[in-house]
Amino acid sequence: MSSLSMSYSIKKDLNKRLETAKKALELNPSHPRSNFSYGQALTNFGRNEEALSYVKKAIELDPQSKRNYEGFFPLLYIALKDWENAITWLNTAHERSPHSRYYGWKAAVYGKMNDLDSAKENLNSFLKERPEIKTLEDYEKVAPTIIKDTLLEGLKIAGLK
Repeated sequence: MSSLSMSYSIKKDLNKRLETAKKALELNPSHPRSNFSYGQALTNFGRNEEALSYVKKAIELDPQSKRNYEGFFPLLYIALKDWENAITWLNTAHERSPHSRYYGWKAAVYGKMNDLDSAKENLNSFLKERPEIKTLEDYEKVAPTIIKDTLLEGLKIAGLK
């Protein structure tokens, strides 16, 4: 049922996504993937503190998959505007699996923290790896929905026009 719930995200039916994830969790509250899926679904409605508790519960129930679940922490901590944890988890995620998105996200977070040197450094690294992104309008097309506004605000502070 967790997989069915995920399919509603793809279809952009977020109410159905949340409803199905909740049913999956009710059927088996000790299923790690159901806890994680429900946590993810909650973020679509700004229920980020609650989401964090379900992601942590998934890790508690399935410590062998801890790294997979932790991959959601950068996005979640940005949504929570918990900049210190966001930077910690962005660095961890980038070390584990280098990807240009992390430079962009770090540029935005450092911008929100008013650490302009770090923001600009990460923005430059991001733009070097993503030459198709030249403006905030370009970035808006690829930004994750639940943190889009925060990322756009931070990237503007970092110097993206």
